[in-house]
Amino acid sequence: MGRIALPLLGVMALAPMGLAACSSSSHHGAITTTTSSTTSTSSPTTTAVGAGSTTTAPGTAAPHNVVGLVVSGAGNTLTAPASPTVVAYNPNCHALVDPGFSGSCLTITAPSGTIAAIVEQQRSTYQAGQPTPPSQERDLVYHRQGNNYALTMRRAPVTNQSESRLYESDVNRDGDVKAVFVSPATNPQYANELDVVEGTGAVTLYRQLHGGFATIAFSGGLETFVPDANQGYDQTVIRYTSGAWRIVSDQHVSDAQGQADNPSGGFNDPRGSMAS
Repeated sequence: MGRIALPLLGVMALAPMGLAACSSSSHHGAITTTTSSTTSTSSPTTTAVGAGSTTTAPGTAAPHNVVGLVVSGAGNTLTAPASPTVVAYNPNCHALVDPGFSGSCLTITAPSGTIAAIVEQQRSTYQAGQPTPPSQERDLVYHRQGNNYALTMRRAPVTNQSESRLYESDVNRDGDVKAVFVSPATNPQYANELDVVEGTGAVTLYRQLHGGFATIAFSGGLETFVPDANQGYDQTVIRYTSGAWRIVSDQHVSDAQGQADNPSGGFNDPRGSMAS
């Protein structure tokens, strides 16, 4: 495939302050982003990580053996709004798309709550013979609070890129459905940032794929393929177990082995659905 291999981004853990910064790049033409955010762990029922758990700080190089490491939502680029935004609850999530924008959305009802997740694009006016004007994208997460929706997370990705994709997925195959945001690389068959959002409206799992891709593992859990320094992929399976997201397996696979599992668009859940 003629790729420039990248080292695997250090896996991230539940840091005491819940804050982390992350930079990204990709041989598939990834966007470079740097940000920080505060996240919290939510449903399934979350318990404190025991003192004996193996963790590593977000943004640091991963040790050789990463199996057992706790990972979280720290470092994702979805952030809390600067000021509260509350709108009336509507079972049709399209009613939450901002005026002047069009987009796709889905409503997730999980044991921890109900959210409406949205990817919207500003409508542009095109004039013949003129360059297409840039359009703004917004990724939004609303959390239902009684008869209202409160905006809990938002971001405005770089314009003139392929539109982010949004999925409904029972990632852990435990009946706790989640929203999954996938930010594409320049080559839209691959992905950069992947964010798993719970029914509380919080991002509890973030992975930087560096122009790789992700699927759902055969027995549940997120399976990621990140380009590595050996012209192949680092194949990692992450499951929610013992009160946290943990890496349960990690191995190198060849480029051919990785591409055999490559979904179109950077993410695939055969039991899930894409926002419309």
